[in-house]
Amino acid sequence: MRILHWDRVIRHDVILQFETEVKRCPSSQSFSLIGRNVDPNGIQECFQCCSTHGCNKHLCELTNGHVGGISNVDCSDKLTDCVVLNTLENVCTNISQAKTICKRYCGLCNLVDGGWSSWSTWSMCSASCGLGLESRIRTCSNPYPSNGGDPCPGNATQQTSCFLRSCPDHGGWSGWQAWGSCSSRCGVGLMKRYRQCNNPPPSLYGHYCIGDPYEYEFCNGTVCGAYTTALDGAWSDWTEWSDCTVTCDNGTTTRTRDCSNPVPAHGGKVCAGNSTETFHCSINKCPVHGAWSVWSGWSLCSVTCGTGLTHRRRNCDNPTPSHDGNMCFGDPIEYNLCTKGTCAVNGGWAAWGSWTSCTTTCGKGISHRARTCSNPTQANGGDYCVGDELQYSECEISSCTVNGGWTLWGSWSTCSSSCGNGIQHRDRTCTNPVPANGGRYCDGQPTDYSNCQIQSCEAPVAVLACGTEIGLVLIQFLLMVDGTVMGYLRITPFVRSNLVKVGLE
Repeated sequence: MRILHWDRVIRHDVILQFETEVKRCPSSQSFSLIGRNVDPNGIQECFQCCSTHGCNKHLCELTNGHVGGISNVDCSDKLTDCVVLNTLENVCTNISQAKTICKRYCGLCNLVDGGWSSWSTWSMCSASCGLGLESRIRTCSNPYPSNGGDPCPGNATQQTSCFLRSCPDHGGWSGWQAWGSCSSRCGVGLMKRYRQCNNPPPSLYGHYCIGDPYEYEFCNGTVCGAYTTALDGAWSDWTEWSDCTVTCDNGTTTRTRDCSNPVPAHGGKVCAGNSTETFHCSINKCPVHGAWSVWSGWSLCSVTCGTGLTHRRRNCDNPTPSHDGNMCFGDPIEYNLCTKGTCAVNGGWAAWGSWTSCTTTCGKGISHRARTCSNPTQANGGDYCVGDELQYSECEISSCTVNGGWTLWGSWSTCSSSCGNGIQHRDRTCTNPVPANGGRYCDGQPTDYSNCQIQSCEAPVAVLACGTEIGLVLIQFLLMVDGTVMGYLRITPFVRSNLVKVGLE
């Protein structure tokens, strides 16, 4: 059986386009990982692909429909998990099975089995009369086998017997009969023998035998007038041994002699013994072509749930080929699909969705994205996905405009006058918050003023003659420039009059 390592056909540069974990496989160990060696030069690098632990899932996705990025609608796998099946059953080592069950996974999408062309017309009969042979041919070119595909089964040449007409049978001589008696009882004479043209007789316009039916030979009798004695026959020398009757194993070979040295005459005795001697011969052992034993029973299914493989075996030992005999034609292992109930499917997260818009139009906000437990969706008692369905992130589109705001008023200041009417003030600042990013300054004044009086002042009084009393009056002016207090001006007017000042109290 021809075994091709199809697990090495996937190109290294195709695999490296995806995020995969590389695991070293020591050369002293067989490749026991659930995966395939992708290095055609034998460097021990294994790209593990497994469905149970989620490692190298991109490689698993490749083996289930898109090897090397090639899309081929005619190249698909009948099984959903050829990776595990190849690990358990080495399905990729049996090309005839792999190309029907796990064609894509085993890298056989470009494999082409040979196909026979149509038979040619029959050739002319090899004989113009009697039995002959005619043949026809076909070629393994529809299509040609390529990329490790199987050659066409069967023979490229076919022969059959043909008969155009009966052939004429040319006559053949029979064996010579025994010599006749000498024509003369004494002295020199002649004796003859006879043969017939009946081995076979000529027919269908066949030629008559060429040659004479009679043969003569001189013979010497006794001296005339004397008594004639009997002559006993004697054997001639043995001929060479004939070819063995078979080309292999045991056969026979023969040799012959004639009672003609001399031929018995005048009542003499014929030769004693056999004219033919046979001997066993053996050249070579005949080749023994192998034949299949009966199939064994089907094995247990390779999986405990879902779709798997079962197989049965046969041996090429009925008989075992020997002495250059041909091996059995066909496969020693036969696979069949088997189903063992529905498998539990654990849920798997789908890819994250897009981030939502920020919750604010300016400044810092919150954005989130979601994913669903649908790759695959849990089924048949499988576990739900582990982790969160939502993911949050802080976001900021741009800085917001900040309008200024007043702080609280400060405490009132000390009154500007220790007696009588005065002024006091309090302050505030535009820092709650400070205007920023083009925001407006606070509306209003940063300083607030109020009248105040700590106590009344006692002023001197002038008594005029007319009895009019003019007091000293304190007049205060508040000097402000653009709303800002710059200082105070205090004026104490007095009355000048021609009136006589009587006196002050």
